[in-house]
Amino acid sequence: MTDLEKQILGQVQVSIAKAIDSELVGYNKPLNKLAEKVVDENFDEVYGIMNKAFKAVVRTEEFEKTILQEFEHKVAKMLVGQMSGHVEKAVNRVRQDPTLKAKMILAIEDIIESEGK
Repeated sequence: MTDLEKQILGQVQVSIAKAIDSELVGYNKPLNKLAEKVVDENFDEVYGIMNKAFKAVVRTEEFEKTILQEFEHKVAKMLVGQMSGHVEKAVNRVRQDPTLKAKMILAIEDIIESEGK
């Protein structure tokens, strides 16, 4: 079989799969009803398996570390978001007050000089 024939066959297979999918899967289609019935009939067993797997995952050290890292990230992001408004207000005050602006420049220069030593 040539590469072109393989490509055409692949496209035909994709088209057939899409046609079957559009006819059988989707709102109020037969496979949805069948899958729902199978899940309903095996609900307790599937629930037990999923519950056991979930408990196993939640009890791992890696899961705990991931949750803590994500929580820290979320809290930090929230705090930075809240601070940005305060920082903008302070910057605007500095821009509007020439005396405060001069003091800020002197403070920054002092910091730079002290770091350079």
